[in-house]
Amino acid sequence: HVVFALLSVFGGLVGAAFNQANVIWSAYRMRPAFRSRVSGVMEVSLIALVTLITSWPSSFLRLLSTDVIHALFESCGDGSQHELRTYIGLCSTDDQGNPEFAPVTAGLVFTLLFAGFVRLFQMTITFGTLCPAGLFVPSLFVGAC
Repeated sequence: HVVFALLSVFGGLVGAAFNQANVIWSAYRMRPAFRSRVSGVMEVSLIALVTLITSWPSSFLRLLSTDVIHALFESCGDGSQHELRTYIGLCSTDDQGNPEFAPVTAGLVFTLLFAGFVRLFQMTITFGTLCPAGLFVPSLFVGAC
């Protein structure tokens, strides 16, 4: 039960950090100096560029968030779409070619944490812009990582 308590504390801290970063970013965006230099179309274009640049380094971020969330919660056994999970490093094959869970390595843990924090950053900068990005699926993504 201690693990779940620690998970809930960590989730609360991440949520509080998101709220605080969002308040700071929104206050900066609402300044007249920012609004006079950056139009809504330019802001959305810059956000799209930042999203592209920050998503490309990780295979978890290149794919659609819903596909990655599904991959994180499904097994690697026969009958599943283990090819996607193999591509992103969650599944591997044994000596007989059967799919199995990939071993937990520091690289995999780092990749998951990196993907979660990048999505958290992307949610922070897109919230409140003229681009309707939503929060539900990215929040699920951060929680799944």
